[in-house]
Amino acid sequence: MFTSKSEGISDFIDDTPDTEPAPEHQQNGDYTKLPSRPLKSIKDIGFCEEMNGRYRRTMEDGHCMIDAFRDDKDSGYFAIYDGHGGKNAVLQVQKTFHTIFESHLKETSNISEAYEKAYAEMDEALKTKEALYNGTTSISCYLCKQGSERKLYTANCGDARVVINEGGIAKRLTFDHKASEQSEVKRIQDKGGFVTFNRVNGILSVTRAFGDHAMKEWVISTPYQTEVTLTNAHTHLILACDGVWDVLTDQEAVDLIKSESMTAQEMSQKLLKTSLQKGSMDNISVMVVLL
Repeated sequence: MFTSKSEGISDFIDDTPDTEPAPEHQQNGDYTKLPSRPLKSIKDIGFCEEMNGRYRRTMEDGHCMIDAFRDDKDSGYFAIYDGHGGKNAVLQVQKTFHTIFESHLKETSNISEAYEKAYAEMDEALKTKEALYNGTTSISCYLCKQGSERKLYTANCGDARVVINEGGIAKRLTFDHKASEQSEVKRIQDKGGFVTFNRVNGILSVTRAFGDHAMKEWVISTPYQTEVTLTNAHTHLILACDGVWDVLTDQEAVDLIKSESMTAQEMSQKLLKTSLQKGSMDNISVMVVLL
């Protein structure tokens, strides 16, 4: 598994061996590691990350992978958090958001309401966690069974992205909250802010995030949400930060991993390596879930 070190794969990409070390699995509730086998709610999962040392001196991404979420064999929670301006916000979100979301799922059967309340509570909690000038984007995927149907509920704020493979066609399940998006520009302007050079108040390129409380009037955490009833056509779920999507289209990402001969770990590694080869200049985190 790729890790964040002072010298990452980006420093020796041409010499990287085809076979990567076996990834670590979870112990003692460390949900940043791959879930222990055998898996219950999904067929397979892979994850890799890279600081991208040619361009970045720190790693500010976070993630979470939970099989049998809420002690339910049919449920899973999978997320990537892309921090900016420091690590305080992203580390806190990585550590606590899934527990906040779980607490709201206990209070309501309305998943959308649970997401909205959890995102608001997480953002509020960061006011006391030194997140005045740093923050993190978020993509959250909740897999569950309702009656005879398998459901996937996604929520996001910021520009990390979730893409699902539906019969070979890439379907985006998230919305890129960027300062280049006109609906977001209008919202910010209506609140007295401005966008210049595709940055909120000339500073931040994303328009929604946890944290960033010095700009909270404009950089909100209200999530975009989707609901998918899963069928046999839905085979791969890709979660990745913008270090991938800056250089790959949704369909290119799906096309890279459609082969049935690869494991989910090999798929995530292929997406990361390809992103580096195409010139990504950001931290990179990639998760692939086989549904």
